[in-house]
Amino acid sequence: MKVFKKIIIYYIVLFLIGCSFKPALSVQEARRMQSKIINGEPKIILKECLNILQDMYFTIETIDSDMGLLIASKETQVPMGEIREENSDDNTSLLKKIFFGLFIFSIFTGLLLLFKNDDDSDSDHYHHHHHHHERGDKLYKYRITINATDYDIGTTNLRISAVGKKFVNGKVVKAGPLQDSYFYHELFMKIENEI
Repeated sequence: MKVFKKIIIYYIVLFLIGCSFKPALSVQEARRMQSKIINGEPKIILKECLNILQDMYFTIETIDSDMGLLIASKETQVPMGEIREENSDDNTSLLKKIFFGLFIFSIFTGLLLLFKNDDDSDSDHYHHHHHHHERGDKLYKYRITINATDYDIGTTNLRISAVGKKFVNGKVVKAGPLQDSYFYHELFMKIENEI
C-alpha cells in the first residue's frame, strides 16, 4: 500500500510541476488584468501611485506626469507574485520534451519503487538534505511600469505592468512578466484606498 501511495505522490508532484509551467497570458488577457479605470485625474493618481510604491520600498526611477508614466524598481528577498516566462515556440517544444522525459522517468521510478523495499528513514534523510540545498540566497528584482491616461472626464485608465527576476546564489533562475492577478488586485486596492 505504501508503494502505491508513493506512486500517487509522484504523479501529484508531476502534475504540480506541469501546472507551474503555465504559459504566459496573451497580450489581451494581460492587459485586462493590469488595467483599471479609476476616478480622478491622471496626474493626481500618478502621485498617489508614487506614494504607495515608496511605502512598498520601491525606488522611483522615472516619473513623467505629462506622459502619465512612472517606473519603479525594488530588490527584495520576499516574492511578490508569480513570475511567468514569456511565450516562445522553442520553449514549448522544450517543455514537451521535459514532460515526456518526466513521464517516462515517473513510470520507471514507479516500477523501481514496486520492486524496492520501502525504506522511509532513507527518504526522510534525502528530503531533509534536498530542502537544505534548495534554500540558497534568494533575491527578487521587480520593475513596475505605471501608465495613467485620461479615460473620460474625471476618470483615469491606470495600467500597471510588472516584470521580475528571481536570483538564487547570484544567478538568474527565472525572469519574465509578473502575471499574478492577486498582486495587481492588491495594488489597485491600495491605490483606490489612497484616493
